[in-house]
Amino acid sequence: MKIKISNTKKSQATVQAGIRANDLLKEAIPLYVMWGTVLLANSEHNTVDVELMNGVELRSIEVRSLEWAGVNSIGYGERDLPPKDCPVLIVFPDEKIESGFVLCSVLNRFEDKHKTELLVSGKEKEYLRIREGGLKETYDKLTGAWKIEVNNAVISIDADGKVIVTPASGRNIELAGNTKTLVTHAELTSALATFMTALNAHVHTGVTSGGASTAIPTPMSLNISGAEATRLETS
Repeated sequence: MKIKISNTKKSQATVQAGIRANDLLKEAIPLYVMWGTVLLANSEHNTVDVELMNGVELRSIEVRSLEWAGVNSIGYGERDLPPKDCPVLIVFPDEKIESGFVLCSVLNRFEDKHKTELLVSGKEKEYLRIREGGLKETYDKLTGAWKIEVNNAVISIDADGKVIVTPASGRNIELAGNTKTLVTHAELTSALATFMTALNAHVHTGVTSGGASTAIPTPMSLNISGAEATRLETS
């Protein structure tokens, strides 16, 4: 038999009574926790329905805000709801099941998929985050180098502050629009040098004094198609 419980109590602000008072309460108020599995997420209230490991189902359990939650003109904090079937840790601060909230999750040691990138050796100084949609963020805590990867596109900033943007294969980078393409310096310089060489070397034969004229012996052309940066667009 499963018991379904809904949290109907309004959220109450946590009030700290000072360091001394908190120290006195440490042994008096134990912190109870239990693992559960997410059944459904609700972004309107930043809550989830969960099934505890003992079979009890809880409805509308609040999810922690990793960023500090506060109030300004729009309110601030973080909405990052756990997906369905995600194992989560629920905390019950005052031992009442109605006060429970989702605190965190952990890398499931029974899930082999975590071993491909997340559970590897020699990465103790690296921050790595892979989100549900595939977004991968890597940060080197020693050098400060940062990289984000998603949909086969990569943006990285190295330890010296150099920014590298690499689009997915067959895709372009747009800079404030996409109606024009840019040119590359080396290729444009090469094309102009070739043109100038032809211009300086050409001669006219059969020229006579007076008003006579002759045709250009070898028509010249300027080809800068090789200088086009086809994957970088602007407007």
